[in-house]
Amino acid sequence: MAETDIKQLTMAMEHARRKLQPYRERRFEAVREYVGYNYSDSGSEDRMPVNFLELAVNTYRRQIAAANPQVTVTSKNEQLGSVAARFELAMNKTIKEIDFDRSLQLWVFDALFSIGIMKVGITDSAQAATDGVLHDAGQPYADIVDLDDFVFDIHASRWEDVQFAGNRFIVPYEEAIESGLIPEERRRDVKPTGFYSTTNEQGDQKVQGITSGYSQTGEDYYLDTVELWEVWLPYENRVVLLASNDDGSISHKEPLSERDWDGPVYGPYHLLRYNDVPGSIMPLPPVSVLTDLNDLSNRMFRKLGRQAERQKTVTVVQSGAEADGERILNADDGDMIRSDRPEATKEMQYGGIDQTSLAFLLQVRDMFSYMGGNLDTLAGLSPVADTLGQEQMVRSSSSQRIIDMQERTSSAVRDVMRAMGWYLWHDPSSEYEVQRQITKTMAIDTSFSPDDREGDFYEHEIDIVPFSMQSRSPAERLQTLNSMLSNVLLPLSPVMAQQGKTIDFDKFIELSAKYANVPEIADLVNESMPIEAPADASAAGGPAERRYLRQNVGGMGRADRDNVMSRALMGSNPQESEMRKAQQQ
Repeated sequence: MAETDIKQLTMAMEHARRKLQPYRERRFEAVREYVGYNYSDSGSEDRMPVNFLELAVNTYRRQIAAANPQVTVTSKNEQLGSVAARFELAMNKTIKEIDFDRSLQLWVFDALFSIGIMKVGITDSAQAATDGVLHDAGQPYADIVDLDDFVFDIHASRWEDVQFAGNRFIVPYEEAIESGLIPEERRRDVKPTGFYSTTNEQGDQKVQGITSGYSQTGEDYYLDTVELWEVWLPYENRVVLLASNDDGSISHKEPLSERDWDGPVYGPYHLLRYNDVPGSIMPLPPVSVLTDLNDLSNRMFRKLGRQAERQKTVTVVQSGAEADGERILNADDGDMIRSDRPEATKEMQYGGIDQTSLAFLLQVRDMFSYMGGNLDTLAGLSPVADTLGQEQMVRSSSSQRIIDMQERTSSAVRDVMRAMGWYLWHDPSSEYEVQRQITKTMAIDTSFSPDDREGDFYEHEIDIVPFSMQSRSPAERLQTLNSMLSNVLLPLSPVMAQQGKTIDFDKFIELSAKYANVPEIADLVNESMPIEAPADASAAGGPAERRYLRQNVGGMGRADRDNVMSRALMGSNPQESEMRKAQQQ
């Protein structure tokens, strides 16, 4: 690169880093609210007795991506059928080996607080020593890039239009020298440092400082380290490695190295965004619309706590009745005492929780659940409808926000999987040993070798689709098992019999006992001789006709109970039936 191009690039990067500072600061404050007061010395400034933000974040995260995904691989080229099957096995093996689920969890977490950034690539022999133990040479990786260490063309309205994007990373200095990241002729331009700064070059705090503590000079490292910036230039199809100054800013000196970009056409960085903002790459994160309500609810709760602490009950004694007061003070519960002037002593209460403030807190809590997409239902905290059918309808409509977030996550993961697949396909040397299942009891060892990977990845129109990112509890598996048996297998049993297939009820009972965690279920079934059912069940004295009466019994959800309590606290008079229901629930 020409000297003028280098200066223009580094100045544009510095400008973008300054423009990203407000986003970093908002994210920093939101994460502090999330960890609360008791996490570390650098958590929230005030106590968080009701941390609704933590509840919302972990409810979303659990609903969006709680399990390591798997992929299916297909190709429109019919001749690649067998190759696609082995490619699929190699992909799923790689996903498991690199612990992709850990990166996925952090990716979703970052997207909830700001923007999720994942960097996908393949480790060459020079980088293997610096990228961690999970990054073997020749193995793809998918790593999270923290917003504190990220920069991109902030003026672009679409990610496809960015002129540059890069990230800062830290490696031990000796490893950077030995691996060749820093060429021998450039070592004088890169000075090692023994500390890590908890602030960015603009002075704002890094999120990592919440864990390590805030410092203007940083904490000492065991080994001397060096900060570097790797920048992708899509229009030039180049990647440059730049040095950092002592304050973490980008050095204006010539790059340490330059190379052509050899990877997927859409680059190394993949973004996860949940709420788009027109004309901007930076999204509106879900947490940002909940932090103010979380702060308000905790300030109200702390205020009510102070009121409760000030509450006291005292006995007031008129002048001249001190003897009565002494006898009352010294008497135990249930004692009989003499009082010369009963009217001169009176028990009085001072302070206490303000009922209007308590009613307002209940409304704020309901508003947080409402703005969060009905968190009571999503988190399974309490029923919100009177009947099962109504509850299922509410749950279905409440999950629309989650469904949208799941679809966005699935689409982003698909792009990541396609990038990883590109690297696997174009890897000229690695051979993946996999096991292909033929039947339930038989599998064969096979491989996905370089000989299978002929031609360009895009020319074969290979499609990689992720699935199974939501965790399924044993109860959910049991429900699916019962539904499959009653709605599909039993109605189709005559057709299955014609094809020589039967339902294995022993296996069904075994799985039911396993998922229900009640092994005694298997003891309820004994072996006996099969009995043929008569052709006409009614003629053989079949079961008598039964009639079922369905009756809906009204109940009251938590929100309705809070509404009744709020009206009562604010001086209204709820109906007697409402108060009775609220007390019974």
